[in-house]
Amino acid sequence: MMSEFVPIIRLEVEHLKDCVIKAMGIHGSELEKIISERVDEALKTLDYSGMIKEVVTQQIRKELENYFEWGEGSKAIQAAIKELFNPPTLGGGK
Repeated sequence: MMSEFVPIIRLEVEHLKDCVIKAMGIHGSELEKIISERVDEALKTLDYSGMIKEVVTQQIRKELENYFEWGEGSKAIQAAIKELFNPPTLGGGK
């Protein structure tokens, strides 16, 4: 699964690198080589797995919060509270 994300990130970083080099008007220079080496080094040491886990965990947390604040979970909580404070009467309320 991790390898699916590498090309997308790599393309975005490569594009950013090219933009920086073009903006500075430097082509084929030592700076281009240094930038390329640093980008490659950063990509090799980047913790993709940790980043993916963090994003997934955040998304799950958001979905759970939405479910219990606005969705069916909220309705279930409200019903439980109503039942707690208004228990059904035995014998038909008499």
